[in-house]
Order: sequence, then C-alpha cells, then structure tokens
Amino acid sequence: MIRKLLGAAAVLLLANVAVGQEPVPEPPRVGTITIRALDVFSPEEAARGWLYRTANAVRFNTRESVIRKFLLFREGEVFDPLRLDETERNLRVLPFLKSALVTAGKPHDGVVDVEVITQDAWTTEPGISFGGKGGVTTYGFDLKEKDFLGTGRTLSIAYDKDAERSNRSFEYIDPYFLGKSYVLGDFLYANNSDGEEERVAIGRPFAAFSSRNSASILFDHLTLSNRIFARGDTLSRYHQHHTEGDAEYGWAIAASETRAQRGFVRFHAVEDRFYLLRDSPAPVLPDDRLFRFVTVGYQDIQNDFLKKNFVNRAERFEDFNLGRSIDVEAGVSPSAFGA
Repeated sequence: MIRKLLGAAAVLLLANVAVGQEPVPEPPRVGTITIRALDVFSPEEAARGWLYRTANAVRFNTRESVIRKFLLFREGEVFDPLRLDETERNLRVLPFLKSALVTAGKPHDGVVDVEVITQDAWTTEPGISFGGKGGVTTYGFDLKEKDFLGTGRTLSIAYDKDAERSNRSFEYIDPYFLGKSYVLGDFLYANNSDGEEERVAIGRPFAAFSSRNSASILFDHLTLSNRIFARGDTLSRYHQHHTEGDAEYGWAIAASETRAQRGFVRFHAVEDRFYLLRDSPAPVLPDDRLFRFVTVGYQDIQNDFLKKNFVNRAERFEDFNLGRSIDVEAGVSPSAFGA
C-alpha cells in the first residue's frame, strides 16, 4: 500500500514538473518563396519613351526556375536570415541581373515567407571594329547574349581579321551546368586561319560561407603560327602548340555563416612546343616551355559585408566585405615533374 502511495506521489510530482516547464519553441522555417522577375526597364523608365518599352518587349525575361537554382534556401528548411543575405549577394553578381532583393515577411504559423525580387540587365552586346595595321585592313564583329531565351546562359560568336590571322570563335557559358546549381561550365571553340583553340572549364565555387567544398577543372589547347622579327624583317616562322591544364579542390576546415577557414590544393600544367615551318628564312625557334605546379593554399575569411549604391556603377548596389581576410598560397614546380 505504501509503495503504491509513493508511486502515485512520484507520478503526480513528475506531472507537475512537466506542466510547469515551458516547451522549447521550434525555430521558424521557410514558408512560401515568391519570385518576381522584373523587366530591364521599370514602369517609370518605360514611361519615358517607346525605345524603353520596345527593349522590354523584344527580350525574354529571366525564367523563375533559373532564379530558384541560385537560392541557398528551400521551402521547409530552418529560416536563416544570413542565408537570405548571401543569396542576394550571389544573385547580384550574375551577369544577366541588374539588381536583386531578398526579403523576409513577418513570421506566422511557425514559418517565414520570403520574396525574391530581381531586375534583368540588358544582356545583348553587339560589337564591331574597323581599322588598319601595317598597311593591312583589320576588322571584326562579335555578338554576345548573356541571357539566351531567359535561361541565364551565355552564347557568343565573333570574327576577327587582323594583320596576322583571321579568327572565328564560339563560346557557351552555362551557370548551372547539367542542371546543378552553382556549377559553371565554360566551353570555347575557335577556328583560326593558322590553327584552332578548344577550351573547357567546369567549376563549383564556395557558394556560401558554410559550403563544405569547391572544385574546378580546366583544359585549353591552342595551335597557331607566329613569327620572329629582326630589324623589321621576318627572321623565323614557326608553329606553336600550347596545352594547359588546371585542377583545384578546396575544402572547409571550419565553416559557419560568419566565418570560413578553407584549404586548397591545386595542380597546374603548362606546355608550349614550337615547330619550325618549311618557309622559315632561318632555323630560329623559342625554347620549349614545360611547367608542372603543385600549389597549396589556406584562406580565413569573415562575413562582414556592406551593401552600397553608386560606388563603381550608377544605380547599382554592390557588396563589399569589410571583414578580415587572410590568404596564403605556396607552390613549387619541381624538375621531378618534368618541368
């Protein structure tokens, strides 16, 4: 009987203690994310004349799905205002956006709704050149579109005719290569009158202070013909084969939303081979060059960004990190690697 009374008393005591304790509130989560992609020219700017309205009408606005790829937060995740700030900064550096604003609404029902407002930049860049050099007429044209069909991808074509050679090139840049957020793919092919170039670069940077790793690779191959001059005359004609490769990996030693300590390791190789052309007046060649660099690095950076307008560009907000930054890098190109 006594044991039953003591057990009942213990149960009542524990119940009273539990009732008296206040439950720990759960952190709010990200609610609805609303994307608003604005035209190049605002309604106030479009009211100035038909040229502004035509510019808005003839181009494709950046798609909402593209903007979402660069958000560092998702619906249902724990709400972190610093992630909103980092997202806003990342959006501002995209070449197809003129401005970006990421704001949080008032908390309700345990969630915080977020609104992302972006304004497109004018992304079509034509160019033409004409002149003369050494008695030879030179000319060229290029056309670059940095938001092709509203996808955020860049397409560029160019043709140049100078005193030495003519060059035709095509470049494609994808800021979310293979659909992966923050994976940049850059591909270039150039066909010259005396050679060609192929370049591939793929990289994923540290998109946020709390990111765990980064990686990048590059391969570049270039062939062209050159000359060595002596007293205004051609002394030698030769063909150059240039090959370059680069691979880098970075990892977070310690990372938070306010500070990041990172390590890097990089391998960089450069090779230039020179071959005498049959019509060369003299057998004079540059020495072949071969380098193999192994580099290690360390970075310690703090998050203390300041957003200011009218600094380097009018009516354009820019971000400046006033936090402490320490970068150390050391590399070697030993002869054991064939350098």
